[in-house]
Amino acid sequence: MFHCIFLILSLNVNAQFHKKFIKENGSIAKDSTKAYGYILYQKIGQDQDSVWSVIQYNKRHIPILKGHYLDEDFTIPHGKFTFYQEATQQKKSGNHASTIDTIIYISEVGFFNNGAKDGIWIEFFSDGTKHFIKNFENNKLNGLVEEYSFNGKLYSRGTFIDGTMEGQTYIFRPDSSIQAITYFKNGKQIANDFYGENDQMFGAYPGYNFEYYIYKYLKKLAIPSTPGNVMIVFTIDENGNLIKPKIALGINPAIDNAILECIVTCPKWVAATKNKKRIAQNVTIAFNYENKSYDYVLSK
Repeated sequence: MFHCIFLILSLNVNAQFHKKFIKENGSIAKDSTKAYGYILYQKIGQDQDSVWSVIQYNKRHIPILKGHYLDEDFTIPHGKFTFYQEATQQKKSGNHASTIDTIIYISEVGFFNNGAKDGIWIEFFSDGTKHFIKNFENNKLNGLVEEYSFNGKLYSRGTFIDGTMEGQTYIFRPDSSIQAITYFKNGKQIANDFYGENDQMFGAYPGYNFEYYIYKYLKKLAIPSTPGNVMIVFTIDENGNLIKPKIALGINPAIDNAILECIVTCPKWVAATKNKKRIAQNVTIAFNYENKSYDYVLSK
């Protein structure tokens, strides 16, 4: 997949790019013979609104990253960034033979806001399937974090608040049943539940875009975007009804009350099951209103 290199260059063939050699830590190298690699860069915009568009390569001309910086020293990343890695790939070339190729693949994509990770970041396996989905706010994990296996199946799901694990982290089997639940409070593990293969447990889920449902409701009320996190707990009963909602962590009464009003009017969920029998289950929502990121995790 070395065509990735040529694609990047072809997108900018008419641009006026400049070149600088860099050290391994990203700082400028005065001696090109000792450089780790180089960058091609271009200034976009004027004065205070300008940014520097950058493509970074190693000394073998393999792309490392592509993105934008707010400063000409390339120390403050801002906007969308794409990271690349090399990997070896074995391909069958006959009944009893194979070849080993080196490929370049997109390893990670996400956004920086004035030097800090912000919003959704996605990491990929070398075949292009997703590996991790993480939510950041001001360089800290904030919200849902999911890990996927090579086969594309969800392996684990948990929630972070201000960089600290909170609530429940789930481990799933390939058939999407729950294998284990670990409970966290202030980043400390406080309990575990394990489910054997003969004790098949499937968690409750909405069956529709629950996050977007909340987003539309708050947007309709025109509530101003406010920094901060909300954690909500409620129960999905055996019939899929959402009952007993309460705010475990709030921002202000206006937002908290609006969220509660929204979720009590939402459509039914698909109830949790244990050994094919429907059961009631609590759900914890990790909600960041400023980023309009609405994530849910299941709880015991």
